[in-house]
Amino acid sequence: MLRPNKDRSNRLILVLWIYTALVALSSISDLSQYFLLKRIETGNFGMGEIDANDNRQRIIALTLLALNIGVAVVFIQWFRRAYYNLHQLTNSLSHSEGWAAGAWFVPIMNLGRPFNIMREMMTVSENMLIRANLVQEEPKRRRSVGIWWTFWIGVSVLSDASARIQTKTESIAVLTNATLADAVFAILHIPLTIFTVRMIKNYAELETYLPQLESVNQMREIKIDDSDILDSI
Repeated sequence: MLRPNKDRSNRLILVLWIYTALVALSSISDLSQYFLLKRIETGNFGMGEIDANDNRQRIIALTLLALNIGVAVVFIQWFRRAYYNLHQLTNSLSHSEGWAAGAWFVPIMNLGRPFNIMREMMTVSENMLIRANLVQEEPKRRRSVGIWWTFWIGVSVLSDASARIQTKTESIAVLTNATLADAVFAILHIPLTIFTVRMIKNYAELETYLPQLESVNQMREIKIDDSDILDSI
């Protein structure tokens, strides 16, 4: 039996936008730190400014960390439920339902398997619904998966590189450039969120029709059972 997933998709979209709004605020805070670091290089600063900047950056960083974990949890809940539902309609999927969650935590594998599962979900669902004359083919659905994953990998790599630079340097000049890079890099979260939301909405649209496929499958089972009864008489 299919389980409802609409509330999870709506919740995921909401937390994605909240997270992106905080990332934008973080970008403004990074710019403020950048200009402070430039003044520190020239000796034009006060200790109170440094303390206020550090406290602000720390609060934003901790809030972003908490929200990042929240987004990950909500995304995996939606992702796994969607893959579970698809498993109820076909036995031809490449992976078990548990991999929709587990693949994100396995090094190397997490660079490709979540994408493969999402692409499979979109492709298989659309193909089944097309055959049932419930939807028409729309290339934008499958393209949205590739665009989402491209931005996801790009943002992840840049974020990791920036974190490594900032934790290993004691040079103000390098920290200044890294802070500016963080502020600019945060802008990439906006298109990432836009394309992620678009992909989620594309799949959520397909999901609204999946219960009709389940009804068709149930009717087929009933007909098979009836024929078996007749054959036994």
